[in-house]
Amino acid sequence: MFKRSKLSAVVLAASMLTACGGGDSEPSVLVSNPDTTGYANCSAPDANEKLFSYMQEWYFWNDELPATFDPESQPDVHTALQAMISGVANDRFSFSMTRAEYDDYQASVFFGYGFSHQYTENKDGLHIRYTYEEGTPYQAGLRRGDIITEIEGTSVADIIAEVEAGTKTFADYFGPNEDGYTITIKFQKPTGDVVEADISKGQIVANTVMATQVKETNVDGKAAKVGYIVFNSFDNVSEQELNESITQLKSEGVDELVLDVRYNGGGLIRVANQLSSQIGGDNVLGEEFVTYAYNDDKSEENVTNLFALGAGIDQLNLDRVVVLTTEMSCSSSELVV
Repeated sequence: MFKRSKLSAVVLAASMLTACGGGDSEPSVLVSNPDTTGYANCSAPDANEKLFSYMQEWYFWNDELPATFDPESQPDVHTALQAMISGVANDRFSFSMTRAEYDDYQASVFFGYGFSHQYTENKDGLHIRYTYEEGTPYQAGLRRGDIITEIEGTSVADIIAEVEAGTKTFADYFGPNEDGYTITIKFQKPTGDVVEADISKGQIVANTVMATQVKETNVDGKAAKVGYIVFNSFDNVSEQELNESITQLKSEGVDELVLDVRYNGGGLIRVANQLSSQIGGDNVLGEEFVTYAYNDDKSEENVTNLFALGAGIDQLNLDRVVVLTTEMSCSSSELVV
């Protein structure tokens, strides 16, 4: 059962509300019952009061909200939201974003170098989790499994030591979020080869399917073809990318599937349904996929969605799937599991 609490109060209900706000550099505030607060329309107190009214009506734990809220106590809806839910013990999820940020998220638009990393075990390098295909690091040959050992002439071991000591931050080495900002890095391939490359920050459309592979091996004592998908986010672009991935696996006749969502923080539920339905196929189609449970005041809105291909084309009809997860695998990733 999927309880509409966190994102639904601020983002998922956008189609039901009126947008109030300015351009890309200003927050977009979702409001209800416009022009009824007594404050100047779209002022911070006006937006805060409308947000509180909306939360009282639609927030899943609305009975745990404060009885009253001073709309003048917070400078914007971002801090107002956190103040409203500060006493809700079960809510460790809710957050806010601008309309521009949400639109970029839906379109998989990303700004930066285009890779994700973690410390190596010995803290002497940055182990690459994944790279986006449009980013300059990918174009320079940086791939998952590579290790960045040096940034701008300084060893990563020294950088990590400075960061942990609090004397520097990674931003000091990776630089400001400016389009075209360039640094020189050295990275080591699994083969031991060392590559030096210039990489630049910029806006890219991030691919959400990071890898699709098939490996022939033995499963339960029998020869089998095992498919492997690395999937990073449930966005609008994912529909076509998943179709391409599933079609490839189907054409190669996979018997098993490993789905890697270790760094997938979630996204569109319809895409989660598509992926799940394409994997399970005839084994699940038409059965219950997710139930939306609203607060007690809105229980008439409760609805169950069935497994359905949606934008999906091919299906694998698999009996089981192995899913790789971490604490970062959230929301739609959890629905798929």
